Amino acid sequence: MKTFNINNYVSFKPTDYGKDVYKKHYEKYGLELGDGICKMQMHEFMHVFGDKAFTGNSNFIKNNEIHFDEEDLK
Repeated sequence: MKTFNINNYVSFKPTDYGKDVYKKHYEKYGLELGDGICKMQMHEFMHVFGDKAFTGNSNFIKNNEIHFDEEDLK
């Protein structure tokens, strides 16, 4: 079995809904979301999107896919 540290980074493509969630979370810091693929530490991903990840809610990442770098899997 492989492990992944939640301090490592994940990449994902947010949907329009995911972009709105991101913007609302980070607007207080003046941070903007670029186009395309987002990258953040897993613990931050869980903090920003965790309460949106439930059955019946809109998808916040395209294809429901989170990408990990192979070298981060041990």
